[in-house]
Amino acid sequence: AANRDLFAKQIRHFGHEVTTAEDGYNAIKLIQKNEFDLILLDLLMPRMNGFQVLDKLKSSSKTASIPVIIISALDDLDNVVQCIHLGAEDFIPKPFNTVMLKTRIGHILEKKLLWEEREKHLETIDKERKKADDLLLNILPASIAERLKEGASSCAERFDDVTILFADINGFTSFAEKVSPYSLIDMLNEIFSEFDKVSAKNGIEKIKTIGDCYMAACGVPKKDSNHAELMCNSALEMMALIPELQEKLNMDIGITIGINSGPVVAGVIGKYKFSYDLWGDTVNTASRMEAYGKRDKINVSESTYTLVKKKFKFSTPNEIDVKGKGVLKSYLLRH
Repeated sequence: AANRDLFAKQIRHFGHEVTTAEDGYNAIKLIQKNEFDLILLDLLMPRMNGFQVLDKLKSSSKTASIPVIIISALDDLDNVVQCIHLGAEDFIPKPFNTVMLKTRIGHILEKKLLWEEREKHLETIDKERKKADDLLLNILPASIAERLKEGASSCAERFDDVTILFADINGFTSFAEKVSPYSLIDMLNEIFSEFDKVSAKNGIEKIKTIGDCYMAACGVPKKDSNHAELMCNSALEMMALIPELQEKLNMDIGITIGINSGPVVAGVIGKYKFSYDLWGDTVNTASRMEAYGKRDKINVSESTYTLVKKKFKFSTPNEIDVKGKGVLKSYLLRH
């Protein structure tokens, strides 16, 4: 007890707060209940010796990072090696030099502080990296984002079996003239967020929004043999949301949906602001299906109809004369 008190006074004289324990067992209990920056440990102690205490400390994830300095008269090489092997930071033989003890304590505490700052910086970096990854996933499909992160310079691919959807909000232009920009954005966000939920549930990839138009695709960048069926189901679910959205937004809104299936080229454009997009006649035809459609109707091209005609109900075919493409057959997908 007298030695502990004398030693504790010496350490306090260095400018540190000190807690003492009369044996290894009580030392473990104190360390488990409190936070310490450094442990000064003797080897000769009752109930649990220093080797046992050190082994227990370094075996627990909660206490393994606390630095330990062994201070003991048992300073033969085997004991020193065993302590270092068990995880001690330093070994100071008794009787110790006060200046040396102060210097080594200061060095290890400074080292610990630097390590903790490093860990905080790494934690901050990990958080920021996660934010960046989450933001990238909001912009690009997950598989494309991973390829870009791995250093890919080009992500252009051809997909032969894809279904494209365009959903346009009816009367948006006239409505935009009557409300504030904030109200307009809130309305679009409310509608498109509901469409996002439908897309996510059915494995549909949202490509982009163009003003008041929502564009989505299935079968790209992840191939799916049920692309046309999944897209038709999504279209029906989107259309079913309209009455609820009308009531929620207190406005008369409607949508026109156009769907087409076929091959596309997909890839990332832009060097500083990435954008994943699709190109090809399949995309153009899907856009025309929407443009030539009617309010609250789902206009489906002949190629999509051929893929899903046994799974959904359709109206009799209608012929539309599309500028630059000639006469195309379209079908109304029924609820």
